[in-house]
Amino acid sequence: MDTLRECPPGRHGCPSYLHWVAPIYFSSFVVMAQFVLINLVVAAITQALEDSKQEEENARDLVLAEENVGPDQSQPDR
Repeated sequence: MDTLRECPPGRHGCPSYLHWVAPIYFSSFVVMAQFVLINLVVAAITQALEDSKQEEENARDLVLAEENVGPDQSQPDR
C-alpha cells in the first residue's frame, strides 16, 4: 500500500488519518527546534561574558597586588 496516495475511489476499507496533523506537528517541531538553538546561542554568549568578567577581575586583582607590594619588594635580594 502506498501511503502517499489517496484511497482509490469506491474502496471503503482504507485507513483513515487526519490530514491536518502533519502541518501542526511540523510547525511545532520547527518552533521547538528554533527555541532550543536560540537557547544554546544565548548560553554560549552568557558563558563568554562571564569568563571575560572573571579574567578582568583576576587582572585587576593582580595589578592591585603588585601596587601594594611595590617594585622594590617584588624581587628578593640575592
